[in-house]
Amino acid sequence: VNGQLQVTVKGWNSIMAGYGRCRHPEDVERIFQELTQRSQQQEPHLKPHFKAHVTRLQAWSKVGEPKKASHALNELISLTTEQQRQQQRGSEGVHKLFELDTSCFNAVLHAWSRSKEADKAERAEQYLNEMKRLAETRGLCCRPDKISY
Repeated sequence: VNGQLQVTVKGWNSIMAGYGRCRHPEDVERIFQELTQRSQQQEPHLKPHFKAHVTRLQAWSKVGEPKKASHALNELISLTTEQQRQQQRGSEGVHKLFELDTSCFNAVLHAWSRSKEADKAERAEQYLNEMKRLAETRGLCCRPDKISY
């Protein structure tokens, strides 16, 4: 724009993915929070897309942080729920930006399976049941698969 380099979410997503692959979830989280903050202030084009949310979730899962991965998944579930409400109300401009799938839940299940928390089995079962519920009640593409079990 006017000879200036335009910062995009896609570019930031690539940086986040690199940090995630290098097992640096703190950096993924830092960038995610910065994008969220900047999008709420003066740069709405920097609002994190679905890919940024998934990258964040997977980064925490990869380093065995099930509580942080679960938090990221819960935020995705909330965003998906809000998006569906807006679509049902017929809000214009609502696109299918967030589509939960099985891999999102599997990342959290994997983190819980490697956890040292005493209630890890109960937590994993809770997410498995949530997958089933969302698939049945909302028609989301997050049915458990062989990896989930």
